[in-house]
Amino acid sequence: MKLAIGERFGLLDILPLEGDILTLRTAKELSDALFPTETEIKENNLVINSATGSWRSEKIFERDYPFTETQTGFLKGILIKLNDAKKLKVSQISLYEKICENKQ
Repeated sequence: MKLAIGERFGLLDILPLEGDILTLRTAKELSDALFPTETEIKENNLVINSATGSWRSEKIFERDYPFTETQTGFLKGILIKLNDAKKLKVSQISLYEKICENKQ
């Protein structure tokens, strides 16, 4: 699944910070995979402000993620819960479509 940098940060934003051990392990695996690498940060002049959770880049870049079925199901569950609670944000539409509706 190809994800743009904004989508990656969007997924990082919805990962749970607490829960049972399986939830936290899955969230940690996803967090480690989604956060930009040092190479991506340098090559794309990416500036990340961890205090505000904002980022800036001179380029739009994508990366392909081979999520496992477990990881995809985990993310799908989070996005469906947000949608059902009517808390899905406009910035999350593309994520919902890619993960829950299998649109690329």
